[in-house]
Amino acid sequence: MILHAGSEEGWVPNCQYISSKNIKDCKADSHDEMNGEIFENWFKNTLMQNLSPDERSVIIIDNTSYHSRLKVKVPSMANNKEEIIAFIHDNNLPVPSPIPIKSILIRIIKEDNITSEHIVDAIANDNGCEVLRLPPYHCYLNPIELIW
Repeated sequence: MILHAGSEEGWVPNCQYISSKNIKDCKADSHDEMNGEIFENWFKNTLMQNLSPDERSVIIIDNTSYHSRLKVKVPSMANNKEEIIAFIHDNNLPVPSPIPIKSILIRIIKEDNITSEHIVDAIANDNGCEVLRLPPYHCYLNPIELIW
């Protein structure tokens, strides 16, 4: 597994991450060797620390699962009513009495403009950077594919 970041000037210094295993244990699919925790640690402690603080960077990433873990997951109709109510309470929103149906509870959340947030997006924002996510299944739009 090789992880790196590039810019129009070339590779971002000191950002290379290489994970190696015994060749017998390697898989053709690299997703077995990477997860959200490893990626987020590299993103925060390596990439963010090596980007120029004087320039606002835009980081282009795909929607691989380990790029896309959620810091805040807003409930949907797929959640049960108790989970939705707990989310409303956790975000200090009023719950009408009597408690309405799920669709009205979801509308309360939407009206307060609470949105899902990815962990790496929050890390980037905290460091003055922005994450641009590619549409699903469009990895060929990622500039790093031209480098590899």
